[in-house]
Amino acid sequence: MSVPAWIDLNGLPCTIFMVVAAILLFVKMRDRTARVAWSILLAVSMIHGITISLLPDNWPGRGIVHYYIGAKYNFPYRAFYTLTSAATDRPQIVMHDLDHPPKIIRDSPSEQRAYFIDLLRSEHIDFDPTVSLPELRKLAEESGAVHREAEGILKANLPPDQIESFRRDVKAALIDKNPARDIEGIGNDIALDFGYNGSPFYSLVRHLDPTLYLPFGTGTAAVNLVWQLMALAASIWLMGIALGLGTTDRIAVGALFFASWDYVAWNLPGLSFAGFWLPIAVALWAVSRNRPVIGGAAVAWAGLIKLFPYALLLLPGVEMIRSLWRRLRRATARPEWKWSVTFVAATVAATLVLGGISELAGRSWVDFMGKILAQFSSEDYVGGNVSIGQVLIALGIFKSPITIVLRLIGLAAFVWFLWNTDSTESRPRLFLIVLAAMPWFVSFWFNYYTMAPLVLLPLIAKSNRLGAAMCAAGLALVFLLPEFASPIVLDNRFLWIIKVVPYLAIPGWLVFVEFRPLFARKAVQRWAIVLAAFAIVLVGGEAARQSMIRRYDAEGGRYLDQGQMQAALGSYNSLLGIAPRNAMAQMSKGICLAGMRQYDEAEASFRRATELAPDQSSTFLNLAHLLLMRGKLADARAAIEKAMALSPYDDAIWVEQARITAALGDRARAKEMVSRALELNPQNREAQALLRAAP
Repeated sequence: MSVPAWIDLNGLPCTIFMVVAAILLFVKMRDRTARVAWSILLAVSMIHGITISLLPDNWPGRGIVHYYIGAKYNFPYRAFYTLTSAATDRPQIVMHDLDHPPKIIRDSPSEQRAYFIDLLRSEHIDFDPTVSLPELRKLAEESGAVHREAEGILKANLPPDQIESFRRDVKAALIDKNPARDIEGIGNDIALDFGYNGSPFYSLVRHLDPTLYLPFGTGTAAVNLVWQLMALAASIWLMGIALGLGTTDRIAVGALFFASWDYVAWNLPGLSFAGFWLPIAVALWAVSRNRPVIGGAAVAWAGLIKLFPYALLLLPGVEMIRSLWRRLRRATARPEWKWSVTFVAATVAATLVLGGISELAGRSWVDFMGKILAQFSSEDYVGGNVSIGQVLIALGIFKSPITIVLRLIGLAAFVWFLWNTDSTESRPRLFLIVLAAMPWFVSFWFNYYTMAPLVLLPLIAKSNRLGAAMCAAGLALVFLLPEFASPIVLDNRFLWIIKVVPYLAIPGWLVFVEFRPLFARKAVQRWAIVLAAFAIVLVGGEAARQSMIRRYDAEGGRYLDQGQMQAALGSYNSLLGIAPRNAMAQMSKGICLAGMRQYDEAEASFRRATELAPDQSSTFLNLAHLLLMRGKLADARAAIEKAMALSPYDDAIWVEQARITAALGDRARAKEMVSRALELNPQNREAQALLRAAP
């Protein structure tokens, strides 16, 4: 019997474990019975989790490779894949562009041809530039050109005494270990991940790992696995104290962690989870003991490892401002003022001290923040991101300002709840609620960050067993489905929505439970209804608008392919009526107008497209082609030069530039451009025709 494609066999055991957890959360049992049941689940799920980490394909995992190499060697963050490729004598192709993620460096055949041709020429090697791409690569590798380039890259980025050890460690991690996972044929290729995201402080702390001073091997993974298990146990113990959880509930929290595929597949085999969750647990413990200095320092420690724990300052920040507001209104001063100011001050002071000390690791905070901002400033889909923006993408809403509007509404509502809540006795729980609610407030929140609800569910089950059980059941369904980046999920909007929505629904429900007394107010209920209706209308309207955009675009494209310019123009005009800043529609409109010989209007449309999308070479290419047709050679040259600057390896641009250059009278230079076009794409028929016609 075949298993349906939408069932992920890797996550199936965790689905079963989480279903069992849901049952245990729902069924009321004696404490001794519950303790035995949760202990059995913890033992079985832990054995499964450790076994998964020890599988050959996961031992050691990509996370360990990234964080070991990144912490051990000091090099620019954005040079990670350049250097790992160089260490394995691999060509500098097909790897994430860490300056502009999620773009891929040299992923097109023309870019790869240009890379190999230019590399061979720089080595003064005789060759035929029109041979196939595999032949070019083979020649570049066998001639030693790739190796010599790699040597230069390593010498430019690493101290001479580290080059050989770097080569050894990278080869051990990427070649000797997991050959089945390599896309390039040389080992465990990680070049399509997102590089090393360890902060300078993490890099400093990581040097406490004794295996960092040894050659890379399974010892690093073994030490890490033990450390992750110990840190999780300590974190659960500390958070249990902070939340007042008994032994049974703490065992339940541990079982929920190991029943979570997000933890087992992502956090357990990685290197950073313990680094920020243990100090978060220390912060919760310190808050429960009214020790704001320790709590603030712990938040700083966690925040310097992974920036998001600084969100925990939201609670003391609200308390501090609220207390100040009451002081200004001459209301009765409350103890929260001293506590909140001390907490925030301790966090700031610890951040400055620890952040300064971390420079000793040899890494720059400026370099780190630049890398992080580049990675997380994109609004494109990123697998594993479970923020509200990704839910909107699943609904067919891309790069829309309503994402920011919804995040601001959610954040404002949450701050209002905190403002109107006496949080003195519930601070540890509210800290976890802040972390749980993060996917509502930020652009990027990955599935492996969503651990806070697992800590809260046993506590919530004491008063709402059904709700806690439903949360666990929702996670079980998530783990049953394929991974986020799977085509099975991305090509099926229904599965995609089911996969992502629980990560927002569960925090939303936890917030509701926490602030239920406020929701009992009639005014709050009215505002909740108004805001919910507003959000539904906003999302529904935007989804309909973007659906119409896609329909008009597809319709216009079909008419263009059929040569029906007037009909295509109507489709693109309709599209621009609801999306006037759509550059591609403006460009397509220009193509229609040019086909109808309405050249003035076509030129205006092309120019508008270049204004709307100054980073798109196709807009400048079409404008240059029209200007050449109209005899505006100077303007055509300016437009094609902008296109060339944006896409220097596009053979169509080289052909168009050759035409313009020939029209300007420089036929020798035009012939060189045609030859370059044929180097990039030997099958370009226009270039072949131009070369035959050249004198």
